[in-house]
Amino acid sequence: MSNSKNNSKNNKSNFIYKLNAEELEPRFLAHIFKDNDSICKISDMVDSNHFSNKNHTNIYHAMKCLYQDGKYIDDITLVNKIQEQGYKINDEFVDYVKYICNGYGTITSSVKIITYADAILVKYKERKEREIVNDLTINIEEYIEKGELSQKIMEASTNASSLVVGKKDIKKIDIDINKTMSDLEDKINSTEEFKITGLPLFWHPSDKGFSKLDTMIDGVKDGELISIAADSKTGKSFFACINTVSLCRYIKKYLNNEKPVIYFSLEMPKQKLIDRLIFIIIKQDQDRKPEHKRLYFNSRFIKHPKLFFIENNLEINEKNKDIFKNLIKDAESEINSWNLIIDYVAEMSIEELTAKINKVKIQSKCDIGCVIVDYVGLIHNGDKDVNVNIFESYRVLRPFSKTINCPFVLYNQILKSDLKRENDYRPNAQSFPGGGKIKQDSDVGLFLYRYSAYEDVIEKEKYFDKKNTIEIIPSLIRDGENTGIITCLWDDGAGIKEKSNEVKIY
Repeated sequence: MSNSKNNSKNNKSNFIYKLNAEELEPRFLAHIFKDNDSICKISDMVDSNHFSNKNHTNIYHAMKCLYQDGKYIDDITLVNKIQEQGYKINDEFVDYVKYICNGYGTITSSVKIITYADAILVKYKERKEREIVNDLTINIEEYIEKGELSQKIMEASTNASSLVVGKKDIKKIDIDINKTMSDLEDKINSTEEFKITGLPLFWHPSDKGFSKLDTMIDGVKDGELISIAADSKTGKSFFACINTVSLCRYIKKYLNNEKPVIYFSLEMPKQKLIDRLIFIIIKQDQDRKPEHKRLYFNSRFIKHPKLFFIENNLEINEKNKDIFKNLIKDAESEINSWNLIIDYVAEMSIEELTAKINKVKIQSKCDIGCVIVDYVGLIHNGDKDVNVNIFESYRVLRPFSKTINCPFVLYNQILKSDLKRENDYRPNAQSFPGGGKIKQDSDVGLFLYRYSAYEDVIEKEKYFDKKNTIEIIPSLIRDGENTGIITCLWDDGAGIKEKSNEVKIY
């Protein structure tokens, strides 16, 4: 007999959760009219903003005020209280209050008010979740255009998981936003703006789409030469490391890690290069976490990753050291899981470089994902003139890239003497080293320009406002649309963000 009674109660409780908000909220308020003291059981759980109907919000707020004042709650005192609070009411509203006060037709008296309160919170969370997803869905094109979508999705997920569920120890309701985010991701992936033909240079596994630069150049495609040129101290090697992390992560996730990425470093030793890759992995992952879960550390970490520097002069204790040791260990493990080959040789000819690439292709028995060369001017081809050496390298690499069906990202150094003082040393279409050969043979040509690389020669008033920026200047895009300069924030080597909306592009 007792079991049947319990089953009956459970069925009635389940029925409450199946009601929509417009049916549930009046029943909840009717319960308080019937038992004024019941409001003290749920006042800390349910707030006025948890109601979907503004009239219900005003009624509940007035009820709480009356109870706090020690006054009886009925239809007359409640209407008077609402009028005192400055709200305009009409006869229709008064009749509605009387209807609720009289039990809202069929109030289920056996159901405890705490169940009603719990159901109110469930409906509130479901409603807020829908609002969050609807905002993303409705404004998706705007967020894509502004480069804000990854940031907005991260905020949406954080907001949905932190919705208030009350202070009492009631049934915890976990709204699963992952499914709705997955549905939205399917929509995003079917959107043309989020498709690129080639591989991305700036990408993170949590990104829902591609950076402005990758969209502009349509990714790096098989058989293409992508030339990136900049003056010394601009950040060429750091850019190349960011490219490496993005390519390796993307190939591992979407291409089963089959295609190797080859990084030819002719200037930076292998261990220093790995330290930079470790830094970039940790920096990218931390920046994409909710703010209250991030770990902060300054750019000195890139030079001394084992010393565990932290921003804001926080005290270095053993706990912090352990945290960073684990981060470094995880980053090292991730690098070891990539199909990445780092070749550091201080001096190399173009014939040696192509021979090594052919050897990797034969051994891996598959196409190569991408080849990064940092930088081409250090390849020696038997001539003392740098421009002649570059010319010869491009003469060989152009047909070679087509033969092995692989993209090449080639970094070049611009001499400051080749730049014009009157233009603040900003590169232009004629600034590529090697004469017109680079532009003739390249499919994509980009310049990097950072004001702080010229702080000793640029007028201070010009430099001050732009010292923390870096510009990606597209000079040549054969298969894509040149939409203009991309201005980014530069944090002393600690990272790159699109300036307009501070969206990470690395």
